[in-house]
Parts: sequence; structure tokens; C-alpha cells
Amino acid sequence: MSQTDWFNGDWGFDRAEELHRQTNKRLSLNLLIQGAAMHSFLTGHHLVSEELDQVRRKLTKNYDRFSVCFALNYFIGDIIPAYGRPSRFWSRTDSKDHPFHNHRLFAEYGHDLWLSSKRFLIKRAWSKGVIAIPVFQWLQLAYFFMKAYFLERHHRSNLIHLAKKANSLMWGIDLERLDGALMMNVAFGNLNEPRTPIGRATRQGAIGYGGVELRQGKFHVVAKSWNGVCCSMN
Repeated sequence: MSQTDWFNGDWGFDRAEELHRQTNKRLSLNLLIQGAAMHSFLTGHHLVSEELDQVRRKLTKNYDRFSVCFALNYFIGDIIPAYGRPSRFWSRTDSKDHPFHNHRLFAEYGHDLWLSSKRFLIKRAWSKGVIAIPVFQWLQLAYFFMKAYFLERHHRSNLIHLAKKANSLMWGIDLERLDGALMMNVAFGNLNEPRTPIGRATRQGAIGYGGVELRQGKFHVVAKSWNGVCCSMN
């Protein structure tokens, strides 16, 4: 069969349709996984809140405020100057070069879903005493970073154990298959080299990495982060 027949014949058309379906399925799964990760980021520490507060008083409260303030970066924070406004991204789904143009659900409802998420997060932020105003939010986030560092600095081994416990409870993964670390050098695995200045800056500013590694015939979940609450997300 020639290349022309592959694209224009019935068999080629079926293959193209199947490719679209498989691509859209993976796009859906990627967003669902990201949403699940964000949900665990906002709430996972409550699974071990009593143990956290035994390690250091008010640690759960600080994680609660830190997580929602950090999540706001996707909507009103310093991510927008680097990557652009999410509202503009979702308003362009009618463009043929948009990654979700052929995705029936996200092309039609992606913007509404994004807007609902933003409204939920801003409401949650104010209820937690977090400033949901651009620039002020970023300044408060810097404060939460520093506070987390001082609260955690003498308790890292206990916090790694609790992060692993929380993830085990959330995802049903055995503790011995969870590998967590609190450290500044978080990159691991075979990472692609960034090709743009923004990509290189993002690599340098990453505060956590998560992934799966095959060790002695078994998959292990690995997470490295600057602090405990981000370790739970990764």
C-alpha cells in the first residue's frame, strides 16, 4: 500500500480516526492525572494531620495555606508572565493548531472547567486566609516557603515517612515501593534538555520531581521535593 493510499484510502482513514481517539484518550488521562495530583496537593496532608502536628505544632495549618497559595500560581501567579494566561489558551480551542481542537469535551467545555477551578481555588484561598490577588499572592507564597523551611528543618526524616504514608493511603501503594526525599537537588531520571530560555529557567526553578523507576523487576514511585507538602503532590 502506497503512502497516498494510507492517508486517503478507507484503511488510512480508519487509522487516522483511531489515532485521534488514542490521542484524545491520552490527553484526557493527562488532565485527570494532573487534577488528581492537585487534589492530593491541596488535601493529602490532612490524612496525617495529627502526626504532622505532633512533629511540629501548626504544621498542618501551614501546609494548608501553602498548598492553596502555591496552586494559585497556575491562575494568578508568576507562571502567567512566563507561559501566558490560561484563559487565552482555553479560548483558542477553535483553532486547528490547538492541542484540544479535536477533543470534543475539552474543546467545548475546557474554558468553563478552567474557570470553575479558578473560582473554587480563589474561594478556598480566602477561606484559609490566603491572599488571592496577583503580586500579593506571590509575596505571601515566598513567606510560606520560608516558613515551611524553618518548620521542617529538624524533622525531615519524620516528614518523609508521613509523606509516604499519606500517599500510600491515597493511592493504595505499598510503603516499600515509595521513595521520598526532601532536598534541593530534586531532578532525577533521564530528563530532556530544555531548548528555550523559559524551559531552562523552569528546570532551575523546579521545586519537585516525581516519577516511576523500575528496580529489580518492580516499579517504585520516586518523589523529591524542597518541602513536605510538595513531596505529597509529586
